[in-house]
Amino acid sequence: MKKIIAKVLAVSKNRTDTRIYVRGDKTINYGRVLEIMGLLSGSGFTKVALISEPYKER
Repeated sequence: MKKIIAKVLAVSKNRTDTRIYVRGDKTINYGRVLEIMGLLSGSGFTKVALISEPYKER
């Protein structure tokens, strides 16, 4: 988990006000997505958002 935060901090140049978008797909547990979002928020990132795919009728 610490590797994820280190990578995001490096990409954001240590700016915790950088907007971070998290996207999961149908194969990942929603609880895991929330866990990652919580980890980012708990590490000081103030703009963490969830991205969803547009709804498509079948």
